[in-house]
Amino acid sequence: MDTIEFNLGSMVERELARLLGPKKYYAVSSPFERESIAGRRIREADYELWQSMLPDLEEDYQLVIANLKRLMGRGEGYLSTALYAHVRINEMPKLKALQESMFHLDLERLKAIDAVMSKADVSDKEDLGVIDTELSEYLTPTRANQLLPSANDIRKKLNSIIQSLDDTVSTDDTAPRDEEGSFEVAYREGDAYINVRLDPVEAKKIENRVRKYAKQHKITEVEAFQQLIAGEGTTDILLNIYRAHDVDGAPGWIPGIGYIPAAQAEDLASRASTVRDMDELYDKEAGTYETRMTSGRWSSAGTVPVRIPTATRTRTARRWTTASTTRTAAPPPPPTSAPSAPHTTT
Repeated sequence: MDTIEFNLGSMVERELARLLGPKKYYAVSSPFERESIAGRRIREADYELWQSMLPDLEEDYQLVIANLKRLMGRGEGYLSTALYAHVRINEMPKLKALQESMFHLDLERLKAIDAVMSKADVSDKEDLGVIDTELSEYLTPTRANQLLPSANDIRKKLNSIIQSLDDTVSTDDTAPRDEEGSFEVAYREGDAYINVRLDPVEAKKIENRVRKYAKQHKITEVEAFQQLIAGEGTTDILLNIYRAHDVDGAPGWIPGIGYIPAAQAEDLASRASTVRDMDELYDKEAGTYETRMTSGRWSSAGTVPVRIPTATRTRTARRWTTASTTRTAAPPPPPTSAPSAPHTTT
């Protein structure tokens, strides 16, 4: 299926495009829309670039990745998943032919396909052929201006195809997490870059320490980071955790991070220096600030008392506790169950 691009400069050319153009196509591959044409060219160039960078079997993988990191400015995770996605599509001839005729699948969707396919038994050529055929049919447009399935839609479809062949395969295609994290230093053009992957809570502690130390000593955050790492300075921080105390198994919520697992929230709560029940502040008033609507714009005025917002006034009417000893801050509305609020001093 070759895509023909039309010059849509006149009404006559538009009408000819409708008459001579394809009758079945995805909106992202429409030959009639300027944005779709530009998008297709970008996806085609991106596809051909990754295909050209696939290493030979005898090449050293680490050297290839190191070179691509330098040339593309991307991390190892991004580069690895991109290369694996393109290796995968080369193993699926029907899907590859479809992609190279339409270039409708971007890198995100190709990565999604590879993530699910990593569970399939690709050594069974018959099963691989079935998967290739059914997925290609699923990703072939059946009408004009059709919406392209999202990466998540493709995952679901591919999971169902694989399960029809082997019902013992899990539908969970989440990449396994390296619990130990990662540490990486890269040197490029006179600069050095430190990349560390670790638990979000620990990362938040480091961020808060660096920012607080930099503010206290009136230095840059880079200088603060260097001094703290070198052991030349110390600082204490407050970490506020919010959690619903009337919901069993409620997750925690930390500003700047979001929701954390219930077990982790429980551990942090057990080490909190102070716990505060937000319900106690429900009827408290502050006489220093008012927000009101004036002529369609928000303005602020002093003197009029306003209620301190608390989680008891949210949609779920959950009760929250907070451990902050310095200020009262209301957490955002919880999803289905609300998180708790002790704060730890580290």
